[in-house]
Amino acid sequence: MSPITIAQLRALNPCAGYEADRLEQIMGGTSIAVADALPVLLSLPRADARWVLSRLLSRSDRVSWACDCAGRIVDRITDPWTEGIALSAIQTARAWVEGEAASAAASAAYAAAYASSAYAASSAYAAYASSAAASAAYAASAYAASAAASAAYAAASASSAYAAASASSSAPSASAEHEWQCAQALVYLEVSR
Repeated sequence: MSPITIAQLRALNPCAGYEADRLEQIMGGTSIAVADALPVLLSLPRADARWVLSRLLSRSDRVSWACDCAGRIVDRITDPWTEGIALSAIQTARAWVEGEAASAAASAAYAAAYASSAYAASSAYAAYASSAAASAAYAASAYAASAAASAAYAAASASSAYAAASASSSAPSASAEHEWQCAQALVYLEVSR
């Protein structure tokens, strides 16, 4: 299994502040094993950790990761219609990953999930889950390679936002959700290397 290297990260064109010497300091060397990357990712600002992960993963892994993130919060939707749309978008995106759905189907699922997220804007949980599901479906719709990265980022952000907004004691904290997201993305990254 190949490690994550500074050269790989620099090739992703990270923002200012992530020059080679800073990356070496963060990583504790010029490379890091995927299995050892979780503490490093958790030391970064959340948006930066999601940015790195969404660019290191393959497109199909980004879509799967986005679906995983959306799936963690979709059960909090109280409106059955919105929940059905979100679940359909997740299911269609997963089918696309398995080669069972065409881009047109994924586009339709995206459109429906996007519409339901606008409809459900009064319910924070529904809006978060629908937005995450829409992002997953959009990633599968093959508009552009960057769509999948955006989907994973949006779904991860949506489930973190849900965790932060939820007052329920059974809901994960934003920190716990972020840790789960990073660990889940690393599972995909580890398998693909």
